[in-house]
Amino acid sequence: MGQLHSRPLWIVGGLAALGFIAGIVADAYWLRMLCKPLPVIMMIVACGAKTPYNRQLRRGLVACVIGDVLLEVSPSTFTAGLVAFLIGHVFYIIAYLKRTRRPAPLWGLGFAGYGLSMVMFLRPGLGAMLVPVTLYTVAICVMLWRAGALLGRPPTALGRFAFLGAVAFAASDSLIALNKFHEPIALVRYPIIVLYWLGQLGITASRDR
Repeated sequence: MGQLHSRPLWIVGGLAALGFIAGIVADAYWLRMLCKPLPVIMMIVACGAKTPYNRQLRRGLVACVIGDVLLEVSPSTFTAGLVAFLIGHVFYIIAYLKRTRRPAPLWGLGFAGYGLSMVMFLRPGLGAMLVPVTLYTVAICVMLWRAGALLGRPPTALGRFAFLGAVAFAASDSLIALNKFHEPIALVRYPIIVLYWLGQLGITASRDR
């Protein structure tokens, strides 16, 4: 049960993902609440060997499951969910630093520019959320920077998984921010959750075997 390709994990996670999407379509609150955390819980089980890297991945995934639930409960728990996801990003940063501390300044500058642009673009709609969203954006950009540093020369398969997962996770977060703080985007919940699951899957696939 500790392997990402284990059939029971795929089946449970896949059915839960379909159930959550069905819950969006049918506007079935309890179906969404039941199904939403299960794909990432399956990834926690899949983390496998108890290495320092995998331990940090598991902690990050647990924080993200909590964030999943809090974002779904009600709009009033959005900020608490944001904090849970921020903690998840921090754990992923720690995990990536266990693989390499290579400076990778170009990745750092590139993602810093992206984060600054996003905050400045969203600023008119942030209001009291300016500081929390800025802090969260910093955490995302640092995670992306450290994921970029994992690519190395030549890049390894595990480094690619970590990087692509981080990018998908950040893309999902960016859609949430644009939808909430700029203007509503039609049917945005579908790409948000698919990118989020792909991000967590990529990060989990970067685990130590």
